[in-house]
Amino acid sequence: MASYGSLALKHDSFEALNAVSELPKEMIAKLKFYSSEKMFASIEKMIQEARIARGDIEKQYTLYYRCAQLSDLIRKRSDFEKFKADHGPIFGLRFKESLDEADNLKAILNKKYEEKMLRSSQAAAAAEIRAPKAVADENVPDQVTRLASSVLISPKELVRMVEQAQPKKTAVIVDYRKDKSELINYKNDHVITVVKVPFDLITHGLIFASLRNQLEVGQRPLLHRIGSCDLVVLMGDTSIELRNGHPVHGSPAHLLSLALYEYNHDNHPKARPLFMDGGFDNWRDQYPMYTKIDGTLKRLEPRDQLDHMVSNYKKACLMLDYPDLSPQKPRPQEPPRLPPHANGAPKVNGFAETPNHLIKPEPKGKPEVVNGAKPKQVETTFSASNSAISTASIRKGEVSPVPRPNDVPRPEVEERITATIVAPAAAQPPPPPQKPAGISANAAPLPNIPPRPSHMRSPPPEHGDGPPVASGFHPSVTVGPTPPPRLPMVDRSNKPQVTEEFTAHIIKPDSAQTRHAAKTNALQPRLPLPDRSTKPVLMSIDQGQQLLDIYNSMFVSTSTEGSSSRRGNPRPGCTGLYNMGNTCFMNATLQALFHTPYMLTIFSKENFMSRVNPHNKMGTSGVISAVFSAMMDVIWSGQYTAIKPQRFLQLFASEVNGCLADGHQHDASEFQLFLLDALHEDTNQVTKRVSFEQNYKGGSHILNDAKDYEKKSRLFSCSPVNKIFNLQTVSELSCSACGEQSATFEEASFISVELPVHATRTSLQQCLSSHFSQTILDGDCRWNCPRCRAPKRASRMTKLWSLPPVVVVHLKRFSMENGDYAKNTMPVDFDPSRLDLSEYLHENSPEIAEPYRLYAVTNHYGRLNSGHYTALVCHSTTGDWLKFDDESVSSSSANGINTSEAYMLYYKRA
Repeated sequence: MASYGSLALKHDSFEALNAVSELPKEMIAKLKFYSSEKMFASIEKMIQEARIARGDIEKQYTLYYRCAQLSDLIRKRSDFEKFKADHGPIFGLRFKESLDEADNLKAILNKKYEEKMLRSSQAAAAAEIRAPKAVADENVPDQVTRLASSVLISPKELVRMVEQAQPKKTAVIVDYRKDKSELINYKNDHVITVVKVPFDLITHGLIFASLRNQLEVGQRPLLHRIGSCDLVVLMGDTSIELRNGHPVHGSPAHLLSLALYEYNHDNHPKARPLFMDGGFDNWRDQYPMYTKIDGTLKRLEPRDQLDHMVSNYKKACLMLDYPDLSPQKPRPQEPPRLPPHANGAPKVNGFAETPNHLIKPEPKGKPEVVNGAKPKQVETTFSASNSAISTASIRKGEVSPVPRPNDVPRPEVEERITATIVAPAAAQPPPPPQKPAGISANAAPLPNIPPRPSHMRSPPPEHGDGPPVASGFHPSVTVGPTPPPRLPMVDRSNKPQVTEEFTAHIIKPDSAQTRHAAKTNALQPRLPLPDRSTKPVLMSIDQGQQLLDIYNSMFVSTSTEGSSSRRGNPRPGCTGLYNMGNTCFMNATLQALFHTPYMLTIFSKENFMSRVNPHNKMGTSGVISAVFSAMMDVIWSGQYTAIKPQRFLQLFASEVNGCLADGHQHDASEFQLFLLDALHEDTNQVTKRVSFEQNYKGGSHILNDAKDYEKKSRLFSCSPVNKIFNLQTVSELSCSACGEQSATFEEASFISVELPVHATRTSLQQCLSSHFSQTILDGDCRWNCPRCRAPKRASRMTKLWSLPPVVVVHLKRFSMENGDYAKNTMPVDFDPSRLDLSEYLHENSPEIAEPYRLYAVTNHYGRLNSGHYTALVCHSTTGDWLKFDDESVSSSSANGINTSEAYMLYYKRA
């Protein structure tokens, strides 16, 4: 294999080089009188010369190209058969070497000529700017044209580069228009990916991390592709306004470009973003066949009862209750009825007031009875520390306390809000159990879910004589064929105002005591109001029942999907997932998440409803959490050897991203991003997001910066999913000219590390060391220093600031080459028993780096478009390693991990 150097190029384009590489016509005419053996000797000589010409790739290409031409002439000669008998094998090798090397050099030269053209245009633009004003005035049109051409790209140029260029390019179009009623619909979304960015999100101080977290869950993983594609193109409605060949400072195009390129560490683009010439209007005019009307608001007609449940539930979540602002008429007050003074009641205003335990409230009407069920007295409790909501039946005045999972990391008790609703009691027998709506009488019964192992269950209550109460359900509630409805938090938005009629029987203090208390309170400082921006919106009883019906229907459809689900008695957690046609990427990822210990305590029937925020418009209102919890409970029921997750995939496609159900193979890491984002937004307890800018200096101020970021980020998002997976990094920039510093905090659900190119083997520690090493920003990547007010050479150092209970490492084995995915199968060595991240922590971080140990691996075999995923998982109860290959589950060991095929590594604190 030849070595390709990087000497100065003599030609300006590949076409020019190809023209001089052709054999002259005069030489071809002379070769007719040469024998094949003599021509072959010339080929051998030129190949040796090409091998020696290392560093001059243009000369190498010319020599190999001419060798291929001579070989083709020999092949067409009349004496070729005789020549082939004597020199056939060696001739074939030389012919193949010439063709292969010429093709490889062609791809490299095309890229280098493009880079040379870009540098030339930038140099010419800079020279024009530095030219005297008189000369510049004469050439303003030409100068602007050259500058504009370096940042603009037309739709035809873009399509030509992804379809015809050698090598073929890939692109991400960032659509930031206000009106997105029409969209780009290119035939291959892996070649041209379109990311929809709401125009309102583009503000001053925008960085990549905050932009990503404010996108819809179906768009966030797509934005990550800007780090692996060749071109990033920003698209508005029409052409952007340019000043000196660049977007106007402070314009939406300029702010978005800064966020995607300068303030982006983990998914940094290969080159600065370009801007679509003419915007979407130009694209629509040139490629109407690649344009469609936005159909996201058009839902498919429900196909079964589960679809009807989801549709009705989503409609209920969209319905808003507005307060009645009309003046209320005062209610007529009845004269108080005075009982005898002998009852010992205190006097108020000269009259004896009746104690409230003797007053019989007037009936307002019969209590509402649902399905013959008696209304209960219910206590609803919310704990802001872990967002746990518990509903317990009150019996004999005793309330069982809310259990707290013992394995949830670092609980922080902030507030507890308790409200009690009292309904009239009547001596009625308990209602007969009923099936959830939409489940036919002939459907298979719901299997009983056995108790989970002790390390997965919440601890028992610390006090109380009654039986323990699980989070969200009374102990009498079991997952059987007749699950009763769960009563979630009660919506008190329509609670009537308390008037004198209802407070007339309350014992009032003496007026002198009242005046003294008021005077005392006036002298005391007023207590600050608590911040309730992260207080979850109360879920109505109807919404809770609908969400529970979705869970139950999903449980039934998953465990009885056709005849594919196989009943049996496997160990809990050892249930396989059928492949439904290139869905192994989903199956392997789900198995790893099903065996993530902290996920078990959140996504189950007992707990998931207490975590869901149905009014978060960024998520799925709890639909994905419900179906994921149903899958989790089926897997850990120990009653099925394999199940078919078809309904899960269909709902995931309709609620999150439809491309994942197209029957093609997909990236497992991208699917995990989609799923975790959906679960995070479903359980995000922040009801009113507060965006903020990161104007941090770092250095000696880093601790105060981190505290401020932690405080403000909690007002933007806070979910149990993020607490499990999200690690926090800090990137510090330092200007080499003036020493100005800047710090930016970012969060991510896994670490994506590059694999070395020129090596035969590496280790995880080497990949992490390279990922968290210092980077010099120079050339096109220079930092716009706020003090120098100009692009300057700078250094960037990224370190870990805080660590979650679970750390996922993504080995970036795939890259786009010539319009297709290429895989790096380099072995990556790692220790399954220990991962130490202490050396990658920031020196000022208060985090104590505890060691981690491996508990799951997803492997990939073959190519991305035609490969296969499997998962190796350490069972959380027995510690045995299991191999999940779709529906097949078999025993394995940590020694069975293939370091050449390992793709996602899952670690938990040891």
